[in-house]
Amino acid sequence: MIYLIPVVVRDAHIIAKLIHKRVMDLNIDGIYSIYLDTKIRGYLVIEAKNDDVVKKAISGVKGVKPRAELLVISESELDKILMKLTTEEKIVINIGDVVEIIKGPFAGEKAKVTAINSERNLYTVIPLDLPTIVPIDIPAKNIKLLKSSKE
Repeated sequence: MIYLIPVVVRDAHIIAKLIHKRVMDLNIDGIYSIYLDTKIRGYLVIEAKNDDVVKKAISGVKGVKPRAELLVISESELDKILMKLTTEEKIVINIGDVVEIIKGPFAGEKAKVTAINSERNLYTVIPLDLPTIVPIDIPAKNIKLLKSSKE
């Protein structure tokens, strides 16, 4: 069976190592795999024989969010999640496009893309609603395309 274990996002890789160490130290049989994917934020995937084995492996590990019942998913559901994450459409943002800043001090502002640094995955934008023209470098994950310049 496959279990989704809710964990603290910033410590997920450490929590996975702690659970692995606990399984090895206590010789817990029935844990087949521990999987951590950065795209499945806040969850650790554990393949195990049954609930009791998983509860024994995660008990006492800091950073695991407590739940009354373990979240069980089927292999087909996990495949669907992983396929969706790997086949995500890549939105191309070009110079002249209008974007929305979704993270940071200028969150919610509309801006126009003026330059692209593909090596560092940064976009230089100029907010449209500010009284002064201030170019801002923003990571690609912090902006969302609103209007393409090709339209």
